[in-house]
Amino acid sequence: MGRGETLPTPSFIQPAPAEPFRPRLFGAWVDNADVLPRGDIWASFYASRWQAAASHGVDVSLADVTAGVARGVQVGLSVPYYFFSADGFDTARGVGDAYLSAKVRVARSGDGRAGLAVVPALEFLSDSSVALGYRRVNLVLPVGAHLDRGPEYLRESGDRTAR
Repeated sequence: MGRGETLPTPSFIQPAPAEPFRPRLFGAWVDNADVLPRGDIWASFYASRWQAAASHGVDVSLADVTAGVARGVQVGLSVPYYFFSADGFDTARGVGDAYLSAKVRVARSGDGRAGLAVVPALEFLSDSSVALGYRRVNLVLPVGAHLDRGPEYLRESGDRTAR
């Protein structure tokens, strides 16, 4: 894709309204309020391929790493790379929406089965998101929570599959 060219936009995607604040669904994943211990590092790699009637794409991670930096605090970096091809258009490729985040545990039960964390993050949007009218850099503030009922709960509730 050449400089100045735009990505093909499906008709169901509309530009963002011109308002000073607009909520945006930027992703969803399964997470909890746990944080890595100081000095621990977790790195992962992912790749996915999808296909629709007139288009297909691939997403891979360039970086997906998290590190425990202090008691109850971890930092993370997630940078995806994408390839997108639609019939009748040139193939688009580039860095996708990237995130630099910190997870700060704000509460945890004594037994560790319940917790609450805030996850402030800087969101760096890709060209395709910016073309829809969103700002290139945003501050997002997800909240993570968990309540682990575990096997004891299953036994108490009569579920005999937990052993």
